[in-house]
Amino acid sequence: PGDGTTTSKYWILGDIVHSSPLVVSAPNMRYETVNGDETYAAFKEKYQRRRQMVYAGGNDGMLHAFNAGVWDVADKEFETRNYNSATGEYDLGQSHELGAEMWAYVPMNLLPHLQWLKEINYPHVYFVDAPSQAFDVNIFNNDAVHPNGWGTILVAGMRLGGGEMAVDLHGDA
Repeated sequence: PGDGTTTSKYWILGDIVHSSPLVVSAPNMRYETVNGDETYAAFKEKYQRRRQMVYAGGNDGMLHAFNAGVWDVADKEFETRNYNSATGEYDLGQSHELGAEMWAYVPMNLLPHLQWLKEINYPHVYFVDAPSQAFDVNIFNNDAVHPNGWGTILVAGMRLGGGEMAVDLHGDA
């Protein structure tokens, strides 16, 4: 801050051109109503107050996950701690600021291509630039995390970043 006690940090995020940010919040499909699948109701109930996340692919080669908090209906504000559906309370554990990056993932096949990001005359390269989608699916084992086998998956693509790119790994060019 300007008191000389800490060092400022600058986080650089790659451009998000074609990958619109996707908010994943509480399960909201109506499989129990539309399809008569009562097994979905338990999953929906368990995660009705789960942490919202914002996912966006960047042309820095990463799929980014940002904290969007847990909406507290009673207080009409976002809570930064996890909601524990078993106790009906917010966990006393670690809190994450709204907008904080929770994690980022680089697909293995993009690793050799990240070298271009350091180029002074950076030739813009597409990486993880497809819009992401999330789906509630029944593909898991029935356990404490996946009631009746239900869970949410994130599907992220690479649009143009997924095409073939020639890389000279040995400097023979």
